[in-house]
Amino acid sequence: MIIRAIQKNVKLSKKGTPFASVSIQFDEYVENGKRVWINGFGNKYTWAWKIGEDVQPTITQEGKYYNFTFCDEKENKLDVYRLPATVGLCIELFNSIIKSNENNPHKKSETTKSDDRGEIPF
Repeated sequence: MIIRAIQKNVKLSKKGTPFASVSIQFDEYVENGKRVWINGFGNKYTWAWKIGEDVQPTITQEGKYYNFTFCDEKENKLDVYRLPATVGLCIELFNSIIKSNENNPHKKSETTKSDDRGEIPF
């Protein structure tokens, strides 16, 4: 099945524990002329999915809701605590490279040093 739409979110459980959620749409699952959203947990595989990829999750229907599972979700659990830090660090590095290139447009980008975290190679 080809992914036609995908949404990825970090949500909080009723107990306040964060978890990764992935919602996808396929042409094969349509109700009333519209593709339905099929929900599942994000793991290291599902979080990397993109529109146009051919994937084969296990899909179940519970009432009016569709859910999917893919691989052993406990074994391949995504560490949601690290997602904001990783995204924040990438944005920080990207912004510093842009500022460096704005000051000298002919200078090539080099390894960026960040506060006391040391050198981060790319």
